[in-house]
Amino acid sequence: MLIENYKGIVEYDEEKIKIKTKNGLIELEGNNFLITYLTDEEIKISGQIKKIKY
Repeated sequence: MLIENYKGIVEYDEEKIKIKTKNGLIELEGNNFLITYLTDEEIKISGQIKKIKY
């Protein structure tokens, strides 16, 4: 998953990630999460996503 214009990482582990964006909070739940790409404006996450909350 590629998220653009993110503001920060609130929580990060192998099963849950919370990303703050300018439009709200994105919560991902799943397995084997890994941040594979990170810049000031983009974040790329690999792994198995089971649930997305926005």
